[in-house]
Amino acid sequence: MIQVDPATQDNSGSPISSRIRPVTLADSDQVAIGQWAIAIGSPLGLQQTVTEGIVSARRNPGEQTANGQLDLLGGAIQTDAAINPGNSGGPLFNSSGQVMGTNTAILSQSGGSEGIGFAIPANVVKRVVPELIQNGRYRHPLLGITALPLTLISPQARNALDIGPTDKGLLVVEVAGPAQQAGIQAGSRPVVIGGTAIPAGGDIIVALDGQSVNSLGEVRAYIENFKHPGDSVTVSVVRNGQQMDIPVTLAERT
Repeated sequence: MIQVDPATQDNSGSPISSRIRPVTLADSDQVAIGQWAIAIGSPLGLQQTVTEGIVSARRNPGEQTANGQLDLLGGAIQTDAAINPGNSGGPLFNSSGQVMGTNTAILSQSGGSEGIGFAIPANVVKRVVPELIQNGRYRHPLLGITALPLTLISPQARNALDIGPTDKGLLVVEVAGPAQQAGIQAGSRPVVIGGTAIPAGGDIIVALDGQSVNSLGEVRAYIENFKHPGDSVTVSVVRNGQQMDIPVTLAERT
């Protein structure tokens, strides 16, 4: 907890505590692409630096950048406001002065800002910080699947994999930990498509706790945002043309 000594005075001799107000955290789920973004921090040791830009994207939990440099485990607000080393931990404000997120990382080929910065969303901060204060660490939940979205598989490939005409859900190609223990089945018969071997015959995940999912981002977002290790999630799968619900007890991601 950060506390300010009420006796501390500014250069004019006035109590500094009389001018300090806590910031307000925004609902980061309502952040819109294109809205103003204002970053505050101490980039390269230059204190009280302010830069501005827009929200250029919203990234799903678990999303990886194309070159694999960054795994956005809790999701992120992407901004083109200039962020450099030393900005991390500073707030990313909206135009109303509310904190949308906490500046955390950049993607850069030069080592400096190239307009691709990321902030941890405020709603993630609200969830994570109390546990960090209480326990000194945050435990991320793990489902334990690797899957291919059917939307990325062509109709011809779906036929070869015996999936049929549906393009909804995710084909499970590998299971581990909680998913494996619960009985979710991965594919076991390799089918070569476009030079790549894809395991056929696995379950098709269509929903989590009754909510439809069609991408790994949606799976990770639901698990990360609404579940903790030890919680149960009902995974709805299609197996041999029949839908079934499988309860899975989540483990901790290590």
